[in-house]
Amino acid sequence: MESNSSFHRRPLRPWMICILLIVAVIAAAGSIHEILAKDVTVTVDGRKASIATKEDTVEQLLKVYDIILGPADKVVPALDTTLKDGMDISVIRATLVRVNDNGHIKTIYTTASSVNDMLKEAGISVRQEDNIEPAADQSIYPGLYVNITRAVPVTILADAQVKKIYTTCTSVSQVLADVGIKLAQKDKVNPGLNTAIKSGTTIEIVRVNETYETVEKPIPYKTIIRDNHDMAKGVQKVVQPGQDGRIQRKILVVYENGKEVSRKVASETVVAQPKNKIVERGTVQSFVTSRGASIRYSKVLTMSASAYTAGYDGVNNTTSTGQSVRRGIAAVDPRIIPLGTRLYVDGYGFAVAADVGGAIKGNKIDLYMETLSQARAFGRRTVKVYILK
Repeated sequence: MESNSSFHRRPLRPWMICILLIVAVIAAAGSIHEILAKDVTVTVDGRKASIATKEDTVEQLLKVYDIILGPADKVVPALDTTLKDGMDISVIRATLVRVNDNGHIKTIYTTASSVNDMLKEAGISVRQEDNIEPAADQSIYPGLYVNITRAVPVTILADAQVKKIYTTCTSVSQVLADVGIKLAQKDKVNPGLNTAIKSGTTIEIVRVNETYETVEKPIPYKTIIRDNHDMAKGVQKVVQPGQDGRIQRKILVVYENGKEVSRKVASETVVAQPKNKIVERGTVQSFVTSRGASIRYSKVLTMSASAYTAGYDGVNNTTSTGQSVRRGIAAVDPRIIPLGTRLYVDGYGFAVAADVGGAIKGNKIDLYMETLSQARAFGRRTVKVYILK
């Protein structure tokens, strides 16, 4: 029976079947490639390459392409990371850097990009006060030499405060300048400003202040005792009353850290001179002779006495002072009794020192007698000689 439909199947021709098979194979091949191959980007030493690979891990990929790693080189992501399509892989070559850490030299291979990161990577910790040269943000390059000067602990005692710091300064003066401590001209620093800093150094600042005080004090008057040879012994008389003077002193007072440590006279001016007190005292002594006469004397001497008369032993009628000899003339040593001195001699009476003699030296006296018999009768004896007023 014939169909009335305008559409009907036509049998496939052989050539059409071949074309369909080819298309199927091509499609299948594309799917397999998509499953097995990964497109990745590899960067080594700054050069990039796009690679289609069937390897499973980063490590396998690098081996296939003979990318040899040094012991300190870094791979991102890690070698055991599974490869994925579109992955970026970076091989960062380590750079040789030398570090002088406070005198200890270290050779370091690093993949860090800056000095700061390199120190962290190497496990070298630094304080904020440590000095790093070049600066911590300096980029790493081959042959870089990094110097670390370690800060040491220092204690500063100043202005009633204790300040503990870490510093890389090398002297006391540098430390004080670094922390902003200013010194006045008289201030003291212990140890000295040029002293080298070492770990544990203690710096003490002694603030020194000087002031002047003006004080006025009396100058005590002196009492002067003056002999009065016209006044009886034991009697005193004030002939001039005393009056204190005044002296003005400028005193330098030194304070250290607020405490007075010394004061000394810087200058002094006499405002008024003292007026000395003058006291006269009598020197005239007296005694009563056997005849009842009162004799006033200033001094008494014990002397060896002898007697002489004119006309014998070369004695003439005139004394060495030009006086005529008579009773009451005494020959003396003028060094002991000045010539002209009035005397009273026990056992003889009143006399005047008016003559000298070759044998009369020292504490001796020779008394004139009117006759030779009187002189011989007097002989030689020890007497008291009163120096009269």
